[in-house]
Amino acid sequence: MTPEEMYLTERLDVQIAHFLKKSVQHRRRYKVLKITEIVAGFLIAVFCAIPMPGDRYRLISVALSSLGLLCEGIINLYNAKEHWISYQKTAQLLEREKFLYQCQTEKYAGKTKAFALFVKTCEGLISEEINQWESIQSKEVAASAEAPGEKE
Repeated sequence: MTPEEMYLTERLDVQIAHFLKKSVQHRRRYKVLKITEIVAGFLIAVFCAIPMPGDRYRLISVALSSLGLLCEGIINLYNAKEHWISYQKTAQLLEREKFLYQCQTEKYAGKTKAFALFVKTCEGLISEEINQWESIQSKEVAASAEAPGEKE
């Protein structure tokens, strides 16, 4: 196996699959939570229109409101939408670079060191995603460490 084949199969294809898998996981999490939040909000309106004796309506409304709020909090806490989009974008950029390199077009056309440029470009994209992930994690840790009322 040549170094080029090894890089493509053991590094790049593995990274593309990883980013696509993470994108699907975050997209699924985001959509399930968002749909649950929307359904809870809808059901609150439905239960408001139904006459109910006693405190049933109030208890159901409180439970549904709490569920909707919980879903929104989880979405914001885990940045599911942002992660989904970021992972998807990185996977697509890596796939694009792979196709450009394999077709020897654009910046890879006629270059004697096309493979070195290709590896540098791909590793830069992977590194950028890792740095972005670390930045988000640092912000989440800092935000969770703040005591209530300390935020400005």
